[in-house]
Amino acid sequence: MNGEGYKSLSKSICDSIKSTVDVGLPDGENPYSDLISWVNGITRKEPVEIFTTNYDLLFEEAMERARTPYFDGFVGAKSAFFDPSSISNNDLPVNWIRLWKLHGSIGWAENKKGDVIRDFSTDGQTMVYPSHIKYDQTQAAPFTSLFDRLKSFMLEPDSILIANGFSFADAHISSKLMECMAANPSSAIIALQYKTLEEESSAVSIALKRPNLSVYCSDGAVINGVKAFWKLGEEPVKNWGRIRQEYWKDSRFNLGDFKRFTHFLAKSGGEKIYALEAGEAGNEASE
Repeated sequence: MNGEGYKSLSKSICDSIKSTVDVGLPDGENPYSDLISWVNGITRKEPVEIFTTNYDLLFEEAMERARTPYFDGFVGAKSAFFDPSSISNNDLPVNWIRLWKLHGSIGWAENKKGDVIRDFSTDGQTMVYPSHIKYDQTQAAPFTSLFDRLKSFMLEPDSILIANGFSFADAHISSKLMECMAANPSSAIIALQYKTLEEESSAVSIALKRPNLSVYCSDGAVINGVKAFWKLGEEPVKNWGRIRQEYWKDSRFNLGDFKRFTHFLAKSGGEKIYALEAGEAGNEASE
């Protein structure tokens, strides 16, 4: 295959990816709406920040359905432009959700000047697609600002990042997270993984090196750098069995499933979530 053939093949793959992810939310209850419902219901002093590598517009649609204000780095209406200074300052009200799309979006485009704008009528060629030049693409604007925001978030004292649906196989993201965890020991990442410990090798290998990354897989976990399979202990509080039913089924931990995770958040109050983190950490440490 020559150069032109490769470009043609690459464009076909990109077009297929865009067509696949260019979908809307179903009517009624769905995982994205459950997550936004939980965010709107919790009392917080700091803003919630969502970092995603997905190209779709499902988060945007869920927030707009719930009339939840959010900021994604773009300012304007007709041809909204990317404003990196707004990302670094972070001066918006606490109730505004911050949505950072690390690999771009199907709603992004380049204008004639080469600036990235929000334009939903284009072919999505400003997205970072899975290819051998992915790392190089993230070193250009506006992606550099978004990755700087991820770094700033992780370097804040006592920051907590909950990862769901991320394999940690993207080296350009995982390396940034490892760098931040080493620089800020008070930060923590809770990774809820869908598969087993053996299948989630990328996340597990990092967690064995960095104790502030906890990996929860379907058959076991890595906590404080210690790898072990699940073994149920005594219920930490009364009526814990009702809560356990939401995350434990068929002898498997299932919050690595995005749908189960968001449904769990929507059904649980803030106090129960904090009890889950404290109670489960004690059980696993004793295994």
